[in-house]
Order: sequence, then C-alpha cells, then structure tokens
Amino acid sequence: MSTETNKKLSRSIQECHDRDGLYAMMAVMSPDLTATANRGGAMNRAQFDSMMRMISASFSNGRHIFESQVADGDWVAARMTWTALQTGISAAPSQQSARQHRDVGL
Repeated sequence: MSTETNKKLSRSIQECHDRDGLYAMMAVMSPDLTATANRGGAMNRAQFDSMMRMISASFSNGRHIFESQVADGDWVAARMTWTALQTGISAAPSQQSARQHRDVGL
C-alpha cells in the first residue's frame, strides 16, 4: 500500500475507536500489531489491548484530533490530541477531564 493509504488507514482506526468503541477498533487491528504510545517501548497486540482496556475503563467520550502524520512504508506515526471525560478510576492523577498530546505509531 502507498504511504498515503497507510496514513488514511491509521486515521480510520482511531476514528473507529472514537465512533464505535474499543472492541470495534481491536476487531480491525492486525494480529501482528506493533504499537508505541507517548515515546514508550514497543507493544504487541495483547499489550496494546491491555493498555487500551485500562484507558477505556477510566475515560469516556474520547476524541482524537490529528495534528500531523508521517509515514514510511507500512509505519505510520501520528501526533494527535486526545480529549475525554474521566468517568472511572485511573492510574493517572485524578482529573475531571483529560486532554493530552499523544505520539502514536501503528
């Protein structure tokens, strides 16, 4: 696939999560997924799913706002802002809402 197609696919996965939730997003993710978030180490599909379940249990009404994307072959890096309402217990400091910049590679 072209780099532009890969960027569109990466964006559509995040939009699927915003619109339809975690389970819908994970249903379209590759079994061979490798992901990074916020400059952390690489995660396999199970590790990524675990991280996303923790976030989804703590926050609702999440929205990704894409700021930029860069692609090289099948790697896509995205800089985005994520906003959500904290509705559950989180390992992060308690806040009524969350707004954070995320650097994500899928």
